[in-house]
Amino acid sequence: PYPKIITAPPATKSPPAISVPQRMILFRSLSNVDTGGKSAEELVDSLSPPRKKLLGILYSYKEANFEHDTPARFMGKILKAVDANHDGVITTEEFRTLLENIGASDAMSEKEINDMFEEVGECIEGEKAVRVEKVEAMWVPFVRVMWERNHVVKK
Repeated sequence: PYPKIITAPPATKSPPAISVPQRMILFRSLSNVDTGGKSAEELVDSLSPPRKKLLGILYSYKEANFEHDTPARFMGKILKAVDANHDGVITTEEFRTLLENIGASDAMSEKEINDMFEEVGECIEGEKAVRVEKVEAMWVPFVRVMWERNHVVKK
């Protein structure tokens, strides 16, 4: 099984635009999230292969190490851990560190990581990155589906 998430040392940069308590409020409001009437399978099938793989990795890690956490609480922990310097931006390096910390460093290839960041990220301060708020907005429907049905297709 994967080891527990290892968090980064205290931030040296300014705090993110949205605080951890605000993130938790966002995730607690899942009952208002519209999944467009899509089932869990349809939502998962709509993902690109790298994003689908990441969802499977995170789901497996949650089931092995955080089975008693709600999906929202788990995703809050993941987002806090992946944004190691708490600047509200997730770089490819921070993402690779998260995969390493959860024992999944070999689970995604460099091409898959780069493809995923190319798809959802942007160039921030000269490097590929994605804003935490964008990740939250993209994944909230999946967290809701995990909560309601506790079912994610692992592919």
